[in-house]
Amino acid sequence: MGGSSYIAVCGAALLWMVLAQSEVQEVCDMMKQALTSAVLSYRNRLYKSGEQEKMWSSSTEKNPGRRFIRCPNSLDPSKDCEFFVWMDEDLPFQWYKNKVVELHKENIDLYKDNMILSKENRELEMENKDMQKKLMNLELFEKKKRTDLFKVKVMLFSILLVFIFIWFLMV
Repeated sequence: MGGSSYIAVCGAALLWMVLAQSEVQEVCDMMKQALTSAVLSYRNRLYKSGEQEKMWSSSTEKNPGRRFIRCPNSLDPSKDCEFFVWMDEDLPFQWYKNKVVELHKENIDLYKDNMILSKENRELEMENKDMQKKLMNLELFEKKKRTDLFKVKVMLFSILLVFIFIWFLMV
């Protein structure tokens, strides 16, 4: 958890113990406004610097599926401004957290299966194209064979006619 988020949570917990329920709601609303203001200020800095904001999604077991924004330079310690803020509320029940983790793992498995099936599909498409080429070549060969056979029949018939003509002339 980022430093500012940790302080906000501690402050909220302390206020919850001290203040009445209606006062807590007002304080929570003020904290949300402050958080929104911090996010807007950060977005304004990004816009001016030409950087792009990126929303991330946590895949940890502690915060499964929670979305957050962090400094786009967080992987480079020399450029990291250490900005981090959760965009979603924490999941209140462990069952929901476990379910999100389970669905995330299932999603990864489905993605892997999809990649395998896509590869197999591409291989089958290539095999299908090869078979179509072979079929086309076979059809062309059969057509040529029929054409050649017809030519032979015509030639034999022509020879037969010549022999018959010659025979009539001799008789």
